[in-house]
Formats: sequence, structure tokens, C-alpha cells
Amino acid sequence: MKFKKRNFGILSDGSKAHLYEVSNGKLSFCASDYGCALISLFVPALENSQEVKKDIVLGLTDLSSYSRTWGSFGSIIGRFSNRINGASFTLDGKKYPLTENIDGSCLHGGFPRWENEIWKARFIKSGEGKGIRFSKTFPEGYQGFPGKLKVTAEYILKETTLSFIFQAVSDKRTPVSITNHTYFNLTGDFSDIRNEKLRLNCSKYLSSDEKHNVNGRFSEVKGTPFDFTELRTIGENFPENGFDTSFVTEAFRDSGGAAQTAEGKTPMSGKCEQAGKAGINSSALPSRETPLVELGTLIDEKTKIRMDVKTNLECVQLYTANYVKGVFGKKGAVYKPFSAVCLETQNFPDSPNQPNFPSCILEPGKELYERTDFTFSLQ
Repeated sequence: MKFKKRNFGILSDGSKAHLYEVSNGKLSFCASDYGCALISLFVPALENSQEVKKDIVLGLTDLSSYSRTWGSFGSIIGRFSNRINGASFTLDGKKYPLTENIDGSCLHGGFPRWENEIWKARFIKSGEGKGIRFSKTFPEGYQGFPGKLKVTAEYILKETTLSFIFQAVSDKRTPVSITNHTYFNLTGDFSDIRNEKLRLNCSKYLSSDEKHNVNGRFSEVKGTPFDFTELRTIGENFPENGFDTSFVTEAFRDSGGAAQTAEGKTPMSGKCEQAGKAGINSSALPSRETPLVELGTLIDEKTKIRMDVKTNLECVQLYTANYVKGVFGKKGAVYKPFSAVCLETQNFPDSPNQPNFPSCILEPGKELYERTDFTFSLQ
């Protein structure tokens, strides 16, 4: 196992950012303490019948680009990933206004952004593997949310698996949903991903309006462009504007609940029934005891790279870089729409406002423990 730390640059306020490189001989990655950004990830690939290492994540070239470019490239997202409709929620009788930063809603926590902060960072070795631990404490009222929140983010290598592990503790009841916004591209040259093949172990998705705001209803993927239950080319039945869709993972079923029907009726049981009755007053957040479930597989037929994903989270946002336009990236590449696949594992979007969704409320002193594993092999 190899570790390396080097300077990345200085921000306008004088803060210094660094790069942290980790390699175990099978996989290697580089990440920054600026927004916990995953800048590169090298995995085994085939080229002219020879095994090589390919960088499979979109990244930017310097600190200045990360500080001024929209798109959250490889960065951590919080306090609440995805959208909160109307940019507000009510908790324990108090309304909390948030930043409106997309079509009247709050996206990815609003402002300021976790991705624009310098985090404490150090190399770690544990039973989970070896990698980097980032940590930061966000004060009461940061982004408009209640409670002081202590967060750690671990990027861990073990054999051919990269794990994202997010942990958080609050001193007050607060909504929490953390994700990493890595743009995956298994082509090895950052070209169009519509020829890559995807399977998602998700039989339902969350219905939404034209602005991608969910409405509390669950729909069957069968017979729709959202059906990835069998491995297929992403470009088949590809929506004109790409995918930006919330899918329900098997972790939701393991919670003791049944997915809602297309008509909006929910035969709930277990903690999902509690969430349905109590709205945001009962928690369905993952813990250390929450098992990982199989989420899906992404394959590139040319490079033969296969990525298998497991998670303990109940939702994943499939996003095909629809709004990435003319972004200058690594190796002289210019990133365009449909140049990557994001699999943003998270809690249900807008769950602070949706009584039919499992709760996202972190109780004081309780620990949130989110984990997603990406395992790589040659197809």
C-alpha cells in the first residue's frame, strides 16, 4: 500500500488544499481535502489485449477549476443530497428556509457547499482497508439546517474495491443525506457513455415532475425507459435530455417496507409504516447494522471494465451528465452531455416533506452510517 500527499494550491482566502494519493497495486485513486473530491481512479482495463490501468472518473485539472466550476465533480454532497422541494421543510413545528438554487427548490444542500470547504484529512488503516479519512464539523444553521453536525468521509481501498463510507452525528434532530458525486466513465477516454451497459437491481423509481421534483409516488420501471433490471445499453430508450432519475434500491425492501404502487397506494410495514404514519418523525437512516444490497453493474465492452456496486442506502440517483457542457477536464478532454454516469446513493429526495417516504431525520447522539462499495474486474 502506497500513500502520498502533495500540495494542490491556495484558495483566495489563503487556505491551502492538498492531494492525497492511495494505491494498493490493484487500484489507485487521488482525492483532495477540498470538497473531498475524488479526482482520479485507476482500475484494470484491456487495451490491445494487454492489461493496463485506466482513469475512469471525470476530474478537473487544478484547484481553481474545482473552486469555480459547477457540477460537483467527484465531490461530497451534504447536508442533504438531491432536491428539497420549495427550498424549505418543517421539523418539530418550525419551518426551515433553505437556499433556492434550482427551479424554486434546494439542490444538494444549497449554499454554502460542502464541496467548497477544506476538510481535515489523514491516511488511515483499518479492518475495512486503507485510505483517507476526511472530517469536518458544520455549525448550527449552516445552509439553514438545525443542529451541529460532525461528519467523516472515508475513501477506502481493499483488494479491488473502493468504498465510500459516510458517518455523521448531530446534537439536534436534523435531515441528513450524504452522497459522493463521482462521474464514472469506463471508456478510458471520457467519451460518450451511451454504449456502456448498465443493470440496476431496482424495480421501482420515484415519480417526478418536469423539474425533477419528486411527488411522493412510486412507479414500476417495467415497460418504461427506466427499466434496467436486465443488463442493457444505456443508449436504448434514452430520454432526449438523458437520465436524472431516483431509483428505489433493495435496501428499502430490507427495511421492512413494500414499494408504493403506481397509483400512490403503499402497503407499508415495519419502519416504513412508521415513517408513513409519522412523516419525518421516525428515522429510516442506515446504521452500521444495515446490510449492503446489490445495486447494479456498469460495463464497457471495449475496455472490458466491469463495476459492481453495493450499498446500504435506499435510493440511487442515476444521472448521465446531462447538464455538463464544455467543461475542460483531464488529458485535454472537454466534457459534454452524456460523458459520464453518476450513481449517487442517498436517502430519498425531499423526504423531509414527503410523509410516504422513510424518514431522513438523524436523532441527537445517533450515528448515521452510509456505505457504498464499487468493485472492479475485467469482463
